Amino acid sequence: MRSHGTADSQTVALEYRSDHERHLSFRQTAAVAVSAAIVLFVIAGYFRYVARYATNGVYWDEWNWVELMRRSSGGTLTLGDLWAQHNENRMLFPNMIALALGNITGVSDIAFMYLGAILLVAGVLLLIVGCRRDLLKYPLAYLPAIFLFFSLAQYENTLWAFQFAWFLIVACICCVLVLLTPPQLRLWHLLVSVALGIVASYSSLAGLTIWPAGLLALLRPEIPMRFRVAWLAAGGLVTAFYLYGLKFASLGGPPLSGFLDRLPTALSGFLVAVGSVVPGVRLVTRGGGTDFSVTMMFGALITSAALIVIASWTGHGRSDRVLTIAAGLIVVGLTFDLLLMPTRLSAAIINGTASRYTTFNVLLLAGVFMGAVRTMIIAIGTTAPRRIAVSGAFVGLASGLLLIQIPTATRAGEFGGINTFAAHAEAGNLTANYGIAPPSLVKAFAYPPSYAYFQSEAAFLEANHLNVFGDDESAAYRKTGVLAGGVVRFPLPVPPELGDIRSDTTQWRAWLALSSVYEQRPDLQTAFPGPTSNASRRLVAWAVRSGQNPSDPTYAPVLIPYSAQYTSWLSKLR
Repeated sequence: MRSHGTADSQTVALEYRSDHERHLSFRQTAAVAVSAAIVLFVIAGYFRYVARYATNGVYWDEWNWVELMRRSSGGTLTLGDLWAQHNENRMLFPNMIALALGNITGVSDIAFMYLGAILLVAGVLLLIVGCRRDLLKYPLAYLPAIFLFFSLAQYENTLWAFQFAWFLIVACICCVLVLLTPPQLRLWHLLVSVALGIVASYSSLAGLTIWPAGLLALLRPEIPMRFRVAWLAAGGLVTAFYLYGLKFASLGGPPLSGFLDRLPTALSGFLVAVGSVVPGVRLVTRGGGTDFSVTMMFGALITSAALIVIASWTGHGRSDRVLTIAAGLIVVGLTFDLLLMPTRLSAAIINGTASRYTTFNVLLLAGVFMGAVRTMIIAIGTTAPRRIAVSGAFVGLASGLLLIQIPTATRAGEFGGINTFAAHAEAGNLTANYGIAPPSLVKAFAYPPSYAYFQSEAAFLEANHLNVFGDDESAAYRKTGVLAGGVVRFPLPVPPELGDIRSDTTQWRAWLALSSVYEQRPDLQTAFPGPTSNASRRLVAWAVRSGQNPSDPTYAPVLIPYSAQYTSWLSKLR
């Protein structure tokens, strides 16, 4: 028979354990709620960014869509047109979506930008579903990864309608990684994954990265060999069909025949592409060139960390789901950069800094962070001090990369959004004024195959009230006329000494040109903080004394046509 003292002590212990468990449950619930709120905040911020900088106007590769629309409306569209090679890409599914959504929205670029954002959200939500067990236990540990997935370093893709195809690929990849990594893999998981692999592959060259990522997921020890063989066979057939009839002479970049001679440049370009996920860290040499050593250092660091995560996945038996998904994202990023090496990256190292290549390297860095966190959690479970210390140092490295990447990417996205808006708005301006648009500006901003092609396709848009001709946009553009340098959203305040220059078309165009240059140059915004009338006065003086330097190929040509006007204004401001 137990004593009253023993019974009381057991009761107290049970009550303490119950209170402790309730406390832990509350803390975990609160952590999940806070994490969910931050995730929603980041997603809302991403959509706010799109709303702020999205603009309508056919830009570069999008002229291919206009041609497809014209053929479709004329009844001459064929499957071959949808399948036709575009640089190194097969874009069957994006072309089909472009036709469908283009007919619904009147070829609105903004609609495609929001579609890209929705696809990115879908991909991230799928990853959350796939990793939900770990996320519910340790929500705050994985939370920083959300800032990577929606990084503004990828502003070029975010604000370019044509690039929704890459977000379609990202969504397919995320879905496949989730489908192929459950504890019990079913046949239907594999079949749906193959179908998504086909969609991704025939959306762009980057879509082929889905096959090695899926193979990695199928290398788990419990997966039947027949599933692996089926995946390899499907991937091989899809890739072979992709390559069949592909004209290698039409690939972007230099000829493949000289790739070995350019291999050192390509290897450096690879590191620059990986490292450019941390944007804006390049140095300027004394001779005015660009030093990529810091970017390459980040590239080497991220690549090494990626290989450590893959080693961790292997060392933990290749069965952990979060590690498998993290390693899959890494394989996607590394494979994407390898695919760029023979063409784009071997042409010039600077090509690796393009914002549009960041999307897949964001997946790479996110995979590094997720893998580092999961490795740490597993190590803590073993209570082995050495493993905990090593994995903790690895998490510290990954966290340090994020602490650098997030603010630099946000700053790059802010300035990139301004410049991208200006360039795309200028493309819309040229399209609206296609009858008088200068060929030199058309080549720079619209980038059609030829000037005659541009005028013909723009006339089709006008006749069918599409794109900038679908509402009052074209009328507003035509009122201002063609403005070199890009359309400005917020003209600088006009100093009172200059009078009502808005009523004078010539003077107002000169003022818009100056405002456009100011809006696109962070250095001028730092030198002349504004927008204020005083900043405007100082900027006019700068335009007369320094802004028309012929050695500046980008902004000087915008200002030189109005040289006399700026000189006249400066005399009034003295």
